[in-house]
Amino acid sequence: MAWMRECGLSATHFPHTDKVLAVLRYQVWHLKTATFDDALQVNLQVRREGVRVHFQYDIYKGTERIAQAETCIFLSIGNCERCVPMVNCSPNWRRKNGPKPGS
Repeated sequence: MAWMRECGLSATHFPHTDKVLAVLRYQVWHLKTATFDDALQVNLQVRREGVRVHFQYDIYKGTERIAQAETCIFLSIGNCERCVPMVNCSPNWRRKNGPKPGS
Protein backbone atom coordinates (compact mmCIF):
# COMPACT_ATOMS: atom_id res chain seq x y z
CA MET A 1 0.00 0.00 0.00
CA ALA A 2 2.82 2.40 0.80
CA TRP A 3 4.24 1.87 -2.69
CA MET A 4 0.81 2.50 -4.26
CA ARG A 5 0.39 5.70 -2.25
CA GLU A 6 3.92 6.87 -3.12
CA CYS A 7 3.24 6.30 -6.82
CA GLY A 8 -0.14 8.03 -6.65
CA LEU A 9 -2.02 4.81 -7.36
CA SER A 10 -4.16 4.51 -4.22
CA ALA A 11 -7.03 6.44 -5.85
CA THR A 12 -6.98 4.12 -8.89
CA HIS A 13 -8.51 1.18 -7.00
CA PHE A 14 -11.94 0.28 -5.67
CA PRO A 15 -13.85 1.97 -3.96
CA HIS A 16 -12.44 5.16 -5.54
CA THR A 17 -12.93 3.74 -9.06
CA ASP A 18 -14.54 0.70 -10.65
CA LYS A 19 -11.21 -1.21 -10.84
CA VAL A 20 -10.56 -4.20 -8.59
CA LEU A 21 -7.25 -5.97 -8.05
CA ALA A 22 -7.66 -8.53 -5.29
CA VAL A 23 -5.22 -11.24 -4.20
CA LEU A 24 -7.04 -14.57 -4.22
CA ARG A 25 -4.12 -16.83 -3.36
CA TYR A 26 -0.47 -16.46 -2.42
CA GLN A 27 1.97 -19.21 -1.58
CA VAL A 28 5.72 -19.22 -1.02
CA TRP A 29 8.21 -22.02 -0.52
CA HIS A 30 11.32 -20.93 1.37
CA LEU A 31 14.16 -23.23 0.33
CA LYS A 32 17.22 -21.40 1.70
CA THR A 33 17.88 -18.29 3.77
CA ALA A 34 18.69 -14.75 2.71
CA THR A 35 19.76 -11.71 4.72
CA PHE A 36 18.98 -8.01 4.22
CA ASP A 37 22.21 -7.22 2.35
CA ASP A 38 22.08 -10.21 -0.02
CA ALA A 39 21.76 -9.41 -3.71
CA LEU A 40 18.73 -11.34 -5.00
CA GLN A 41 17.44 -12.00 -8.49
CA VAL A 42 13.71 -12.53 -9.07
CA ASN A 43 12.60 -14.31 -12.21
CA LEU A 44 8.93 -13.67 -12.98
CA GLN A 45 6.39 -15.31 -15.28
CA VAL A 46 2.91 -13.85 -15.76
CA ARG A 47 -0.09 -15.49 -17.37
CA ARG A 48 -3.66 -14.22 -17.70
CA GLU A 49 -6.73 -16.48 -17.77
CA GLY A 50 -9.91 -14.42 -18.05
CA VAL A 51 -10.24 -12.39 -14.84
CA ARG A 52 -7.33 -14.25 -13.20
CA VAL A 53 -3.70 -13.20 -13.42
CA HIS A 54 -1.09 -15.71 -12.24
CA PHE A 55 2.39 -14.62 -11.16
CA GLN A 56 5.11 -17.23 -10.66
CA TYR A 57 8.44 -16.34 -9.10
CA ASP A 58 11.84 -17.99 -8.69
CA ILE A 59 14.15 -16.13 -6.30
CA TYR A 60 17.91 -16.66 -6.52
CA LYS A 61 20.90 -15.72 -4.40
CA GLY A 62 23.75 -16.05 -6.87
CA THR A 63 23.05 -19.27 -8.78
CA GLU A 64 21.17 -20.92 -5.92
CA ARG A 65 17.36 -20.87 -5.92
CA ILE A 66 16.29 -19.87 -2.41
CA ALA A 67 12.53 -19.51 -2.86
CA GLN A 68 9.59 -20.12 -5.15
CA ALA A 69 6.28 -18.31 -4.98
CA GLU A 70 3.01 -17.93 -6.81
CA THR A 71 0.23 -15.37 -6.63
CA CYS A 72 -3.21 -15.42 -8.20
CA ILE A 73 -5.16 -12.17 -8.43
CA PHE A 74 -8.64 -11.22 -9.55
CA LEU A 75 -8.68 -8.33 -12.00
CA SER A 76 -11.83 -6.44 -12.91
CA ILE A 77 -12.43 -3.15 -14.63
CA GLY A 78 -16.09 -2.26 -14.72
CA ASN A 79 -19.18 -2.34 -12.52
CA CYS A 80 -17.79 -3.66 -9.23
CA GLU A 81 -21.20 -4.14 -7.68
CA ARG A 82 -21.53 -7.18 -9.95
CA CYS A 83 -17.93 -8.42 -9.56
CA VAL A 84 -17.84 -11.76 -7.79
CA PRO A 85 -14.43 -13.47 -8.00
CA MET A 86 -15.71 -17.04 -8.32
CA VAL A 87 -12.46 -18.40 -9.74
CA ASN A 88 -10.27 -21.30 -8.82
CA CYS A 89 -6.60 -20.48 -8.33
CA SER A 90 -5.39 -23.96 -7.59
CA PRO A 91 -1.62 -24.38 -7.91
CA ASN A 92 -0.65 -26.01 -11.16
CA TRP A 93 2.90 -24.75 -11.33
CA ARG A 94 5.59 -27.10 -10.12
CA ARG A 95 9.21 -27.22 -11.08
CA LYS A 96 10.86 -30.59 -11.59
CA ASN A 97 12.95 -30.11 -8.43
CA GLY A 98 10.56 -27.72 -6.70
CA PRO A 99 8.60 -28.20 -3.52
CA LYS A 100 5.88 -30.82 -3.40
CA PRO A 101 2.30 -29.98 -2.38
CA GLY A 102 1.90 -29.95 1.37
CA SER A 103 5.60 -29.34 2.03
